[in-house]
Amino acid sequence: PDGPGDGPDFDTDAIQPDISPAFLSGDVPEYPDALRSHGIQGRVRVQMVVGRDGSVESASVISGSGYGAMDAAAVEAAYTYQFEPAEKQGIPVRCYATKTFVFGLH
Repeated sequence: PDGPGDGPDFDTDAIQPDISPAFLSGDVPEYPDALRSHGIQGRVRVQMVVGRDGSVESASVISGSGYGAMDAAAVEAAYTYQFEPAEKQGIPVRCYATKTFVFGLH
């Protein structure tokens, strides 16, 4: 354990940043062919843990579409996301980010 003054005065795994992570890049989810060909649309809400380096450490479905293939495609896309990391007192911290992926037929 660090002594006093050896770093930030908060837990760097804390999830309440001063500056939220900013989305930089990421892939659009692949629309599952079987669902697209049947005209099935949906939305999947995914919660991500954005690491101190801005990469997605984990992603999980918090509100699914009801279709496993669609949910899996959204999670797969979430793992390709890259963020400007969140900050607290000027130090990069881990935090949560959520995103709703919409699968729609245009």
